Amino acid sequence: MTKINILYISPNKYNSNEVLELINANESWHGFVANNEEEAVLLFLEFNMAMILFGCDVNKKTEIKLCHYFKEINPTIIILEPYGGGTGLLTHEIISAFNKDESL
Repeated sequence: MTKINILYISPNKYNSNEVLELINANESWHGFVANNEEEAVLLFLEFNMAMILFGCDVNKKTEIKLCHYFKEINPTIIILEPYGGGTGLLTHEIISAFNKDESL
């Protein structure tokens, strides 16, 4: 089974670990975490990401810059921005976004 790669971007390492655990709890998903812009770009280029999640603590200027970059490389990438809800909502948000994209 091929897993769907999801990249979570947030400078908050504690919160990042919590979100990563939640993503990886789904057998169909493989979560990655980037705590800064450089890590995000490297992971995005190395792995075939289907979705990008931005933490609410990402600088708006950085978020806009990365969104443009990701969309330029992969126009079909799903981007949820900014993610700031409780972890209980995250799974639902991801599933809803994937259901809107019939290619996955």
